[in-house]
This record gives sequence, structure tokens and C-alpha cells, in this order.
Amino acid sequence: MLMKHCKFSKLSSLMLLTLVTLSVVEAAARRDNPDFEILIDDYLGIYHDVGNGRRSNDGSAEYYESTLNDTRELLSRLETIDRDTLTFQQDLDYRFLRGLLRSKIMDGEQVKRWQQDPRLYLALEPIISSRGGLLYDELRPVQERADAIISNLQGIPRKLENAKTNLIAYIPLWHQNSLEVLEGNIEIVEKDLNTFAARVPESRDTLLAAREQVLDAYAEFQSFLNDEWPHRPVGDWKIGAEIFDYRIRNLHLIDDLTAEQFYDWGRKEYEDQLHVLRETAKSVDPDRTWQEIEFALQEEHPSAENMIDEHRKAVQRTRPWVIESGLFSMPFDEDNKAIAAATPAVYGRQQWYGYGGAPRGIGLSEPGGWRLVPVDPRWSPERTEEFLQGHNYAMINTMVNHEVYPGHGMIQLYLNHNPRKLRTYESSYANQAFCYYIEWDLIPNYGFYPADKQDVYQIEKERNKLWRYARPIYDAGMHLGKVGVDEAVHIMHRGVLFAERFAFIEVEYTTRGGSTTAIPTWGYHQFLKLRDDYFAYMAARGQKGTLLDFHDRVMKIGMLPVDLIREAMFYELEME
Repeated sequence: MLMKHCKFSKLSSLMLLTLVTLSVVEAAARRDNPDFEILIDDYLGIYHDVGNGRRSNDGSAEYYESTLNDTRELLSRLETIDRDTLTFQQDLDYRFLRGLLRSKIMDGEQVKRWQQDPRLYLALEPIISSRGGLLYDELRPVQERADAIISNLQGIPRKLENAKTNLIAYIPLWHQNSLEVLEGNIEIVEKDLNTFAARVPESRDTLLAAREQVLDAYAEFQSFLNDEWPHRPVGDWKIGAEIFDYRIRNLHLIDDLTAEQFYDWGRKEYEDQLHVLRETAKSVDPDRTWQEIEFALQEEHPSAENMIDEHRKAVQRTRPWVIESGLFSMPFDEDNKAIAAATPAVYGRQQWYGYGGAPRGIGLSEPGGWRLVPVDPRWSPERTEEFLQGHNYAMINTMVNHEVYPGHGMIQLYLNHNPRKLRTYESSYANQAFCYYIEWDLIPNYGFYPADKQDVYQIEKERNKLWRYARPIYDAGMHLGKVGVDEAVHIMHRGVLFAERFAFIEVEYTTRGGSTTAIPTWGYHQFLKLRDDYFAYMAARGQKGTLLDFHDRVMKIGMLPVDLIREAMFYELEME
């Protein structure tokens, strides 16, 4: 039976603490196994371009097969390591890395999105990224950027040629968005690259020549998408129960949960949350339904001209709030550099709001913060109004801490300073789950909302919670074949009150993955249980636990799967 706060557990808290206590002295005496550290370095080289291990991605079948073989080799090396030779922290990373590798192998052998999704070949990173990329990163020397842009541009025509061969399955659902992404790329290469070329006279001719080759390749690929791809055999984007379950067990390291159970749990939680919304509305305004209050909140939004600036003002409030609340420590010199800025416009074709967080690794030039999809001046007045209603002041105030401080932005600062390199570059679902905890349990209760909006913004908070409870329904439901795309969009549009355009973007994005969108909602309940057990443990020892201590421990451990965070936290407490 599934319980509200994830009471599935292989070990009770008492049993876990007993095992941890018995192993503390032995584990503390060990030193890091150097072979395991080398393996982590090799993994980060292949998947995160740390060092020199990453292959150049030319989009060929050989590239994907060689990467799969590299991953198999890493897993084989990992499994030859005697876990008894690892320190406690290494053993946590061992299990995390093993799950990552197993999931990547499963995806490479059975999912093979590179045979289905044109957008894999249209990614322009690092020329552009959700945080800006080389083209817009004014903190890096312009000539250095130009050299890197030219190198990346020169590889695009070959990658697109390989895409035409590789895309053996046609996914009708992904056709329109693939064309839209391509059109966005063409705009950037035509206009922004042309403007940038004028700033680097020494490289201008080379850059413009590469630009022309890319535009020719894009035109050919556009014809392929319109005329050839639709005539290839229709594929199935659903991953099915077996792979969904495999990801739950390996990628997320949750043992006692299946996709079917997760779907049923989501249905129940969604209905329970609807009841919470109705009751909250009665306390806020007995004369209006929660839907009427929500629609009124959506009417209170910034103008198109100041939408980014209003988000910037909210971002600037997050750091002082964290300091004044006393809920988290902020020990880093770079913690005051968060910004709000527009993301490159092409990302508006795949995301309806924006991206929070900070770059992974120390010494990177791009600042963290909240990168927002901008208003497109070519939109109709109706579409612009719909967009701004989705970026209303209630949404800004209920989401900004999730995205910046103490959420994704501050989490990544902690990860960048984590002594375990794997945790700097890899985060589990716990990252998003902890941000839900921040968004739903801390921000509403510790004075971040404007005083005159404290009550009414509870509706937005609870509506956003309903949105996340909808995710298990359409994530698990669609990939299991229980929920169709139209039904999923209906849930988000009519049930959660997203604009239909935003609802479709949200749902379509979920079809490309499977489990990763929705599992953080489960993880939120794991964090609630972990917090309760932390306070119970401290009380049993005659000590006073604090939220500051609990939050700092989570941040310093890193965003491992929550069960591993639990092990690490109680291990540390026993060591003390």
C-alpha cells in the first residue's frame, strides 16, 4: 500500500541507524579507492566534457554505438571494484553511478531516441544554451568565443546528414515542434551570427562561410523533415512499463515502486489536492471558487516591456530572504551574482516559462539565475496576453525561490563546491524534489510573499502543487498507454488551468522522457519523511534539531537519490 509520505522502505529508520552505527568506525578508517576516482573522472570526461574523454558528436550511428560501448565498459569496470575497499562516501557514489550507467545502457539499447527525434541533431549547444551560450556570453573574450563558434558550426552539416540516415522512425507528435526548433535555429544563424561576425574582423570571413554552409544544410534538413521523414515507418515514443520500472529502480534508486503504482498514487494525490484547493479558496474568499481566484490572479501580470525586469526584481529579493529567514547558510563568494535575463528565443519553442539554476563547475563565466523565455514582438496581441497571464505576479512570487535561492541556483553553488566530483555534475530527481519542498513548505510560511498577498497567493501555490500531482498521471499514464496526449493536455488545460498552448508544451516534453518529469513529486514526500525522521532522531539523542541544520546537511551531501541522502545524513549524525 502506498502511503502519503512514501512509507515504502527497505529498512526502518531504526534498522538503518543500527547498521550505520556498526559501520561508522570501520568506514571512517578507510581511504579513497583511487581506481574508483579514476573511473569517475573517465565518466565525467565522456558525459560532461570534463578533461579530454568526450568524443566529438557527429551525429553518426557509430558515435551513438561507441558511446554505448564506452558506457558498458564503465559499468564493467565499476562492477569489478570491491565495494569493501570503498569509503562510505565512495560507496554512495558507487550506487548512484551504477544506476546512471545502467539506465544509459537501457536507453541506448532499447529506447534509441537518436532514431526518432530530430531535435537531438538540432541542439546548438554550446553556441547557444538556455543560459546564453558562446554567442551571448559577454564575460568571455570575443575572439575566443568566435573560434569555438566556428569549430562547432563546421560540424553541423555532417551531423544533419547523419540525422537523415538515422531517423528511421517517424513520430507524428514531434514533427511540428521539430520544424519550429529548426526555424528558430535558422533565425539565430541568419541574424545573430551575422551581427556577431562584425565584431571579429579577423575571423569574419571564416565565420560567415561556415554560417552559409549551415544555412544550406538547414534548408536541406527542412525539406527532409517535410518530404521524407513522414514517409518512414511510424514509431512509438512510449517507453512502456518495463523500461519505466527499470528507471525507477536504477536511475532513481527507488526499489518498492512500480509505474502502475506510481500512476495510481498520482491519481489519488491529484484528487486530494483538488480538495485542498477548494478548502483553501473557502478561507481566502468564500464567494469565489479556486478557479475564479486563479483566473483573477492571471490577470495581474507585468507588461510585455517589463516582464523580464519584474522577474529580476523578484530574483533580487531571494538572497536577502534566505539570509533573513535563517533557513540556509550561504557560504560562497559567488552567491550574489544571480540574474534574471532572457533565454535565446528558440527555447520558447520547447519551454513555456524559463530555466533556473547555475552552471556546473567552478570558474565558469555564465552567471546563474532565472533565464526566461522572452515575449516575441511578432506575436499577436492575443498570444502575447496569454503568455503574460502565465507569467503573472503570483506565479513569479511562488516560483522564484524554487528557481534561484534557495532552490536550483543555490543548490548548484553547493554542488560546485562538493568534494565529490560526481555530485557536482550529476543530480538525481532529489534536486527538483527539494525545490518543491522549498516552494511548498518554506516560502509560503516564512514571509517571502508580499504581506497583502499572503492569503491569495496560497491559491497559486496550491495550484502549482496540483500541476505537479498531474505529472505522475500523464508521465506514467502516457508511457503506460493509459492516458492519451489529448487527455493529458485536457488535464493541464481544464484541470490545472494552464493555457492550452502551455499545456501542450508541458505534455509533449514529457513524451520524450519517461519518469524524470514526475518522480520528483514522489521525492517531495520522501524529503518530508526525512525531515520528520531527522527531528525525531535529534530528540531521541536529547538534542534540538533545526531547519537550518537539516537544510544545510542536505545541501552539503548533494543531490543523490533521496534514500542515499538519508543514509549520508544519519551516517554523519552518528559520526558526530
